[in-house]
Amino acid sequence: MNVALHTVHMSLRKVIESMDEESIAQSIQFSVGSFIEMVGTSRLRVGVAALNPHAGENGAFGTEDSLIEGAVKKSIDAFNQNNYSLDKEKFGASIYSKYKPFGQWNPYPHQDVVKRQATLQIKGPLSADSVFKRAHDGDFDLTVAMYHDQGLIPIKFAEPILAVNVTFGLPFVRTSPDHGTGFDIAGLGIADHRNFLESSRLALRLSMRSKGLFE
Repeated sequence: MNVALHTVHMSLRKVIESMDEESIAQSIQFSVGSFIEMVGTSRLRVGVAALNPHAGENGAFGTEDSLIEGAVKKSIDAFNQNNYSLDKEKFGASIYSKYKPFGQWNPYPHQDVVKRQATLQIKGPLSADSVFKRAHDGDFDLTVAMYHDQGLIPIKFAEPILAVNVTFGLPFVRTSPDHGTGFDIAGLGIADHRNFLESSRLALRLSMRSKGLFE
């Protein structure tokens, strides 16, 4: 299961206050473009999680999900206007221009994969209490969550040992174990190192792929 976050380390109050259609659309497009280039597939099914219970229930539980709905439509329109291409120079170009170092490192060397016509499905906003179950069952290749805990709780529940964080938009490969630093158990010899090993393995695979040594 692969999850991208619209916001990361901020309070829930600030998450809601910072939500707007354009920034959510940028997060969707940047995540899609980065994931496509990293994985090297021209077919992607994306689920976008709603913020409120039951995706707001037509405004009964808040109106923020209408912003997500607009952002999904805007992202689909951008993809269609780009002639069904996920080339990062076009699809989401305004987002990528803010991350200029990204272009110096190509996590997937075969550019034809993203330049040729692609198949992209984006569905959302989808109720968060079901979208991650669907993703885990294989309905989505990538899920975009609105905030930190919304996206990481299902990841850590589904893959407590193998969960790895990958940072998009950098000129180098950056991975990390998907957990914090356990200062309270430092030096006790009881830390579980398996997340660290998995993040190291993924960093190695992505680095080799960027050099064309690994598919």
